[in-house]
Amino acid sequence: MIRKRPVEIDTKERFGVWEVDIIIDKNHKTAILTNTERKSQFELIFKMYETKPIPKQIIKLLAALK
Repeated sequence: MIRKRPVEIDTKERFGVWEVDIIIDKNHKTAILTNTERKSQFELIFKMYETKPIPKQIIKLLAALK
């Protein structure tokens, strides 16, 4: 929950804190997944052709950074 996250995250002083958002279409068949690094505002955007399992999709998206 956003309300429970540490205060220092809002200051954007630390690199490596990611914010994840997802937009799912009305038929729940595709979605847009965005991961934004809060300090640099570097963003990864990924179109998902299935809406489950989302955690695996996030891992796949972040693995592209290696």
